[in-house]
Amino acid sequence: MPRDPSTGRGHRTRRLLLDATAVACVQKGFHGASISAICRAAGVANGSFYQYFPDKEAAYQALLEELRKAFVMSLSKAEGPGDAASRLFDLFEAHGHSFQAFREAEFLETGHPRQSFYDEVIPALASSLGTSEAVAWAVFGAQSMVSLHIGNWGEGKIPRAGRRAFLDIMLNGIAPTPSRLWEDLQVPPLHPASPGTIEAPHGDKSSSRGEQTRHRLIASGRSLFATTGYARTPIADITRAAGTALGTFYLYFPSKRDLLAELVHRIRAEIAEAVERGSRGVRHRLERERRSLLIFLVYLAEHGEIYRIVREAEFSEPPIGRSYYEEIADQYSSLIESAQLKGQVRPGDARIIGLSLMGATSIAGMRWVLWNRGRPAPHEAIRETLKWTFNGLDRL
Repeated sequence: MPRDPSTGRGHRTRRLLLDATAVACVQKGFHGASISAICRAAGVANGSFYQYFPDKEAAYQALLEELRKAFVMSLSKAEGPGDAASRLFDLFEAHGHSFQAFREAEFLETGHPRQSFYDEVIPALASSLGTSEAVAWAVFGAQSMVSLHIGNWGEGKIPRAGRRAFLDIMLNGIAPTPSRLWEDLQVPPLHPASPGTIEAPHGDKSSSRGEQTRHRLIASGRSLFATTGYARTPIADITRAAGTALGTFYLYFPSKRDLLAELVHRIRAEIAEAVERGSRGVRHRLERERRSLLIFLVYLAEHGEIYRIVREAEFSEPPIGRSYYEEIADQYSSLIESAQLKGQVRPGDARIIGLSLMGATSIAGMRWVLWNRGRPAPHEAIRETLKWTFNGLDRL
């Protein structure tokens, strides 16, 4: 029967198990993290796990509860935006593995992330920033993306220069002078797609029949990964849905992992293509940013399945999931640097700016589209997100 620890040794053992659970979930995803692997990492016998937790989900839930309490308690004590930003970076550093594991919660049979975390954390952040919850969502998304890339996936900690760079963005936005572009929520018309670059199957095309088979496997994998999940979808289900024999799969993909990599690559290309079609002929970076957010939200409303595929790749196959974000971040950094040379974006760390824009866009899609119960994204929330992006807290 699981019990709460009553001795110092018991508390230390429980702590080791929780830390090992967080690391295992980050490295293998929740479904790939076994209790035996958690116990090996914690340096305890398997039986010790069941003294404190009835199952793996209970340990995961305990992690989420710790995470929520730590963020709410710290942010409720913040005095102003600067202190709030500093506290958030400290929290991401202290609870980095737990927060990264928490990002998988939406796809598990557990409490929804809004109820288990965001519904308390975001209001606490909004209060400390002295702003609306819509802006707090954008700030949190931006700062968490910076922390994941530079902290969790990079140096382990955010250097002081990086912290200062983010605070500058948070306070002043990216526009050289106050901008009113945030007022316009008109979604730009999308020009016709470039011929055959995204939807047509690519790779080894020995025959038109082979192209069709490969295309069916990709379509089946995309549908099943989006509904059932990558980890829970066997190759046999993919081939059955595609109407092919099991062995046929391996003529086109060496493994299920390779199919996932193909899908993640295609999703990134599809989004980039949609943004480019809606921004064709636009040369000013701020206007392209306005259009990019609006087009992404529309795309996500129509293709919400891509969110699960990309996010699950981050946990089930970390190199694939992280490469998706890293490639976008590298491209963004280059675009921001070019815009800064033209005076279209305020001076500052281009990589921090790019990551902040990525994070604010990603969380806007999650909060105002995917979690909005089928309703259109609220215009006021999107305007506030754009206004903060361009003008920062000091010019809201």
